[in-house]
Amino acid sequence: MTRFPFGIPSSWYLVAFSDELGADELRPLPYLGRNMLAFRDEQGEVAVLDGWCPHLGANIAVGGRCEKGTVRCPFHGWRYDASGACVDIPYASRIPSAARLRRYPVLERNGMIFVWGGEDAVEPFFEIPALPEWSDPGWTDRWMRFEWTVATHPQEISENGVDSPHLHTVHLMEPVEDYQLSFEGPAYIWSIGVSKEFQTLPEFSDGFTMKGENWGLAYSLIRQRGHFNTLVITSFTAVDREHTCIKMAVIAEHGGREGDAFQTELEGYMKEHGRVAEQDFEIWEHKRYEAKPVLCDEDGPIAEHRRWAEQFYPAATSPSA
Repeated sequence: MTRFPFGIPSSWYLVAFSDELGADELRPLPYLGRNMLAFRDEQGEVAVLDGWCPHLGANIAVGGRCEKGTVRCPFHGWRYDASGACVDIPYASRIPSAARLRRYPVLERNGMIFVWGGEDAVEPFFEIPALPEWSDPGWTDRWMRFEWTVATHPQEISENGVDSPHLHTVHLMEPVEDYQLSFEGPAYIWSIGVSKEFQTLPEFSDGFTMKGENWGLAYSLIRQRGHFNTLVITSFTAVDREHTCIKMAVIAEHGGREGDAFQTELEGYMKEHGRVAEQDFEIWEHKRYEAKPVLCDEDGPIAEHRRWAEQFYPAATSPSA
């Protein structure tokens, strides 16, 4: 019996960083319960296609190669362009009309590559916002990256963000002041002002503030101001229905302090941030989704978050179906 009675939600998922996909490179993307591949066309635009060749089922993502903005199957050499259409069969004069790979919606923004995914054919109905910090010379110009794969679902991670009572139990954090949440369309926005120390992280003390935006069930951006001013992106990229690849990326305002010493200090600071996230992992990996939870008055907007989350599922795979 599955722990999560719903499918993979329709959202944008971070699958790679822009600098990880050069010209004439093919990158396997084992996410969203699918076998996908990414490459760049001749104009440098990213294309993401299904990785299974419709001819005899070869895995193009393993052994395939890029040729001038197209990708060739390693089994019989069938070649596909960025639209997914077969454009060449080396030993045939006629190309079957069904010789096509599924193409997935792609968004390359802020130095990141996103794929729109889910278990339905719904077209993208929101975009990932452009970040002014990404092009600001006063900020670092490369994402510092962290990654974990956890046996949980993106909605469970997103819901954790509105569960303020767990902050004391799991993270040993004093009661939070000014924890505010609002839900709007595909995004919900929250802010938190910390006036007391995290017991686990003394450096996150007086004056530390956070403001977050969650676009869909798979993309979170947090602006933190404290010892460093940072922009933290976290993607809850579904591997399948019960596993999520958490990709966390960070840039920081450097104030002219760029260099190895600055990067080392920032990395140490963000590793501490990552350890806070890791404190949730064991609970996530062993809990199940309670469709009808028994809640108390102080549990926060769990029910409101779940109503908001419904928009990212087709009726057949929604939590309430």
